[in-house]
Amino acid sequence: MEGENNYWTSVWQRRLSRRQTLTLAGKVGMGLAGATLLGCAAAPAPTQAPSAGTPRVTPAAQPTPTAAKPVYGGTLIHAIGSNMTEDPGISIGGGYDQVTVYHLYNTLLHLSKKITLEPELALSWENPDKTTFIYKLRKGVKFHDGADFNAQAVKANFDRLIDKDFTGTAASEARNNIKAMEVVDEATVKFTIKATNPEFAANVLAGTSGGIVSPQAPAKSNNDLRQRGVGSGPFQAAEWSMDSHITMKKFPGYWDTGLPYLDQITWKITPDGTVRMTTLRTGDVQFIMDVEVKDIANLQADPNVTVVVEPGVKRNVVHFNMRKEPFSKKAARQAVAYAVDRQAISDAVYKGIFKPAEGIYPPTSWAHDPTIKNYPYDLQKAKEKLAEAGYPNGFEFKAVVASARPDEVQTSEIIKDQLAKVGIKMTFSIHDQPTVLDIWQKDIEKTDAIVTSAGHAMEPIRLIDRYYTKNGSYANIKVDFPELEALVAKAKETYDLEEQRRYLNQADRLVTENVWAEWAWVYEAKIFAFRKNVMNYEHGPHPFHARFRKVWLAK
Repeated sequence: MEGENNYWTSVWQRRLSRRQTLTLAGKVGMGLAGATLLGCAAAPAPTQAPSAGTPRVTPAAQPTPTAAKPVYGGTLIHAIGSNMTEDPGISIGGGYDQVTVYHLYNTLLHLSKKITLEPELALSWENPDKTTFIYKLRKGVKFHDGADFNAQAVKANFDRLIDKDFTGTAASEARNNIKAMEVVDEATVKFTIKATNPEFAANVLAGTSGGIVSPQAPAKSNNDLRQRGVGSGPFQAAEWSMDSHITMKKFPGYWDTGLPYLDQITWKITPDGTVRMTTLRTGDVQFIMDVEVKDIANLQADPNVTVVVEPGVKRNVVHFNMRKEPFSKKAARQAVAYAVDRQAISDAVYKGIFKPAEGIYPPTSWAHDPTIKNYPYDLQKAKEKLAEAGYPNGFEFKAVVASARPDEVQTSEIIKDQLAKVGIKMTFSIHDQPTVLDIWQKDIEKTDAIVTSAGHAMEPIRLIDRYYTKNGSYANIKVDFPELEALVAKAKETYDLEEQRRYLNQADRLVTENVWAEWAWVYEAKIFAFRKNVMNYEHGPHPFHARFRKVWLAK
């Protein structure tokens, strides 16, 4: 057990207390440690928008406007690109669902920016063996409908998700992992899982589907809470209108004394990014996320708007079909890696904000290894690798790219031009996102490569397992790499964080050196913007983790 206990001890020591978190937040005025703030008040507002190629950056260490103390009241309006569910077990908006679930519900555990676990409704925990997890629960918590939170409520919540008759699309993680649950006492619940899984707690208990539903709510709503969720979170359901808006009001009985500060949050469903940006500048909304790099200059020109850039968890990649030539050959993949100038793409497409990628884990991950380096731009080395692969005069390949990502279309053009310098002819076709996903996951033989973003699985083991192993659920590789498979299997069998890190770093190095499955050119950043009167905002680790529990509006 020593290794397992070391894992949980390490996780526990990594967490910040609420006071520590607020202290850290105060250093930058809005809880944005490690972020880059664009358009901060301390820098004079430009009389016109700066050149798109030269965004003005104010260092994060310089405080942004802040009120002397929190102010209660007011409504925050967030323009968002998709409809969202209010049921943790039934998805509507994919990743966007995290926004509504996070405010209506609490999870047993909470993911920090480094993807480590912190207490929420569970105050402490232990795993006496590799398939048993015991949680001590917070007392005195009420659901929005007046029901008590306790171990029985936790069991009822996950019983609902794993019920074979429950068809909720977000319940698969719970169903695939949980074998049994036991109410030990009112404040203690025990989970038995089907197999060793070091990321069970992060994936299931701290994930979107881990939001704890009031035990009374499903029976009153035909087991469908998509439009009227009932949890224990800081806000409770008020209005839900498809393609229009979702409104939540403050829950006065919230267990975290003094929170929330806002009276109400309204999410305006606004698929068009230009409209989102315009309504922020006019003051009709106070917050937007999914800001594109090209829009930063226009937003930062407004003295009433703050733009924030934080390191993200995703990577922009070329995914290779390794089932056939040319990319079944390692040297052909290496030739592509040598022939493309990542920094040039970063500068031309992302204004230097999305940084050139090295290993598969970005610096935001605890599994990041700074000693792992990607292939440098070297045309001579690219030609040597082409000859080694048996293509001294180059080769041709076709790729697909999603129309929903103009940056990826632009990048595809640049990659095409750069590869041509060493005799590699790339052609690509543009499709909608569902078509690209279908090709990637179901019909990879239709193409040689896919230009896309990857890394939606934040947890390090889950990411490498999904995207790089032979039977990974996302990447559809179907090609064996025994040494890599063995390392991933070892990482999945230990609860010792340092052992996990060691195996994952070795696996990351193998993936990078072999250009296995995909080649990354940049790490994405999270870019969001808000009116200057929005205070104490903190974004979570995922691009969709908008968090307003501790936000207030300055008068």
